[in-house]
Amino acid sequence: MTFILSVLIFISAPVSCLGSGKAEMPIWREWYTFTRGGIPSGFYVENFHRKPGLLVIEQVIFERSATGITETFVHSEANDNASASPASFYVKKRQLGSVDVYEGIVSGKEIGIRIHVGQENKIPATTLEPLKPGVVFGAFVPYFLSKMGTNKAQQQAKFESLLEEGDERKFTTAKITAASVATTLKVGKETCSEYRLTFNEIPASWWVTSAGKLCQMLIPSLGSELRISTESEAKKFL
Repeated sequence: MTFILSVLIFISAPVSCLGSGKAEMPIWREWYTFTRGGIPSGFYVENFHRKPGLLVIEQVIFERSATGITETFVHSEANDNASASPASFYVKKRQLGSVDVYEGIVSGKEIGIRIHVGQENKIPATTLEPLKPGVVFGAFVPYFLSKMGTNKAQQQAKFESLLEEGDERKFTTAKITAASVATTLKVGKETCSEYRLTFNEIPASWWVTSAGKLCQMLIPSLGSELRISTESEAKKFL
């Protein structure tokens, strides 16, 4: 019952309810499905909006695994510039009756991270990490790719990304090499440009709109696919 209620609360909330409410300008709200090895594995809904000086992405993710359903809420903020430089993030992850909370705030060339494990109100572990120039939060990688442009085939960029939910509670950056490709794909109602990435040496193909909206992602070596969808279709993936 708790899981069902949380689904209803999160996915029915308008953009203004999920953010801080400070002069927010909604840009899009989209639903996505993802599969592994051709098997439906979950879905998420993404809200992207602006508020003064900041870009804000909020995602509510529901993922099926052998041990049950994992529910993750991500609130990620970047500075409203071409590189979407990191500002802050907040993540709450529920699984197997446990709640983990991760919070990060950028100050200068460092990021302070607080990690609550098992309980939201538990005294957090804290760490202060250096933040390299050009690092992008994971939620903003599609937006960053769109700023590469597609006027010249095979435009390339090398950068690093920090995943807001961490990797096994560790917050290290992933190395990414990206190249824009002079091909487009129609996904639903969107016209999307292709980018070929290596993410920690794992190759993938991403399709992104000119506004920075992710349309589709394929990771052949993992048999994984993520695709823009509709609300009714996405809810069938749990």
